[in-house]
Amino acid sequence: LDACTFSRLPDGGAPPADPGERRRQLLAECLAALRLFAKSDQAGECAVDTGSPASLAFARGRTPDILRWMGLEADEEALANVNVQEMAILQALEWQVAVPTPHAWLEIFSVRFDALTKGLLKPSIVWAKEFAMSAVEHLVVEVAEATARSSEALAAGLFALGMAAGAVLPLDALRPCPLTADEWNQCFSECVSAEAPKCLLEPPVVRYMVKTLEASLGRARPAVGGACLDAALGLLAARRGAGTWLCVEEYLKGSCSRG
Repeated sequence: LDACTFSRLPDGGAPPADPGERRRQLLAECLAALRLFAKSDQAGECAVDTGSPASLAFARGRTPDILRWMGLEADEEALANVNVQEMAILQALEWQVAVPTPHAWLEIFSVRFDALTKGLLKPSIVWAKEFAMSAVEHLVVEVAEATARSSEALAAGLFALGMAAGAVLPLDALRPCPLTADEWNQCFSECVSAEAPKCLLEPPVVRYMVKTLEASLGRARPAVGGACLDAALGLLAARRGAGTWLCVEEYLKGSCSRG
């Protein structure tokens, strides 16, 4: 919270005189802010009703290091006050809490990649973004779990797949660790109903492009591969009418049986 927002909280920003009460209030405000942040990220385990046991358990489980650094402990009285503080924060912010969507993240990723490549690949970047946006819309309609996935991770995986589908990167440069090259090629072909186009870039340029993608997505190469795999499994679930996201083991088992 910035100073202006903090001054609009119920106590006007003035800390309680009692040190113990001050610590409890600070703890409740920290947990409330963390829970709001978690909900805005749309992570599955955080998308729960305010005040539910799962939400309180999440707030309690994710903050011990921060609390120890502050010299605070989470007691039941403070946790019971989290709901009050969460509502107070929302009211102080006048309910202007931005929830990032996959479309918003795709715009961010494409702008970053375009800036890092000095506009030389703009048509390919636009194509990859549109590919990913179309995939997001398809997932939201066909797979119920889509809205519970991390918006950033889903957008990152789909944008990277779009770069491969547009021949900006070779598909193997995005291959996730659990899959062999053949399994990854088959997975991609199934989820987009087409073979991956051949990338004609020289290896040094490919390495540079991978680094650029890492910087654009804010993820290291293994995390990029993991996001690609998760997005591909979602697309496969939508194509098969499964209704729920496929897991790696389920996909590999099905792939072996078909083979």
